[in-house]
Amino acid sequence: MKQAGSAPVQPSATPAKRQRVTRREIVLATMAAVALIAAIVGFSLYASVYVPATAAAKVNNSYIAEQRVAERIVSFRAANSLTDDADFASALLARNLNVGTFRQNTINELAVADLIAKRAEELGIAPTQEEAQAQVDAMKKNMAFDDDEIWAETLATYGMSVESLRAQYLTNLKQEAVFEADVARREPSEDDVLSYIEEYLAGTTQKHTSRIIFKGEDAYERAKECHERLSEAKEAGVFDAEVFATFAREYSDEEDVETTGGAYTWSAGNAMDSNIMELLDYLDVGAFTGPESVAADDALEIIYCDEQYTFPAKNTQSEDDISSFAALNVPETLVPLVEDAAAEALWMSDCNAYLALLLSSAQITYYPVPADAAYAVDMSLASS
Repeated sequence: MKQAGSAPVQPSATPAKRQRVTRREIVLATMAAVALIAAIVGFSLYASVYVPATAAAKVNNSYIAEQRVAERIVSFRAANSLTDDADFASALLARNLNVGTFRQNTINELAVADLIAKRAEELGIAPTQEEAQAQVDAMKKNMAFDDDEIWAETLATYGMSVESLRAQYLTNLKQEAVFEADVARREPSEDDVLSYIEEYLAGTTQKHTSRIIFKGEDAYERAKECHERLSEAKEAGVFDAEVFATFAREYSDEEDVETTGGAYTWSAGNAMDSNIMELLDYLDVGAFTGPESVAADDALEIIYCDEQYTFPAKNTQSEDDISSFAALNVPETLVPLVEDAAAEALWMSDCNAYLALLLSSAQITYYPVPADAAYAVDMSLASS
């Protein structure tokens, strides 16, 4: 089975990861993230000795400033529309947290970031500000922000700034590089693949597409002509995947169209453009879009859904039916995507274990919540 080089293949429901930018991508911390680390608290003790007035915790021989903790919590509240104390208290209560435990989990996140930064330094890993800025610029482009002022104002509504977003990306780049250096990739077993399918793909329908790409000043005219000819072939009852491939080789400006015949990928694959994934929700097998339906990189595309496959839903198949990957009869072109996704999921699980070990191996001392903490909230305001 292949090694993974991209994020796991996932269905359209949580934990889906389509290539569109969502609110979660610019949240500095999430309830789920802090709750994950919350379990690792048995080794810590609250301090009763003198500590710097500005410290929230001590991690090994370094301190985490209370200001960093406060800024992160305030940003989290803003990003998740929890600026109202009652809403924040209710969100905490729903996750069996209070201000103290949420603060402690936030400290854990910052501790992990600092420990990763130290490990990156030991490994000689030093992502540049330019690399982080490139990530910021990519997000800005994906969200279609052309005006810098509006972009900054939008980030501010999430409790962020361009600088803090760049800093977060810098942290992410360090973590990714440390993972690649320290966490070995393992080839998933067949049981790993089946477990991945059961957890993420059970009951989902995956669609395969082909496409014809039109570029240049005459792109629309050629796309319109091609679409008319495709429609005529379909009305005449002579249209199929091979006919589409023939038209793709005749019209498409894709570099390797002679080899691919316009074949693109499965909706389960991370390579698929998010706009096309949205179109597939309404595109049946055998149907194709108009030439103006998808526009990317100043190009027009005609998208054709030529195949689909539905994974068995949970608890609907006998044990014998899903006792092996081969028994599922997954289309040949979809197999490597599923295998790669299972490998990536296995690696990410190992990365999470690496972070947990990193945190549990550290000597952390938490200091009490300041009486005047900006993020303090009366938990009695929470709705049951």
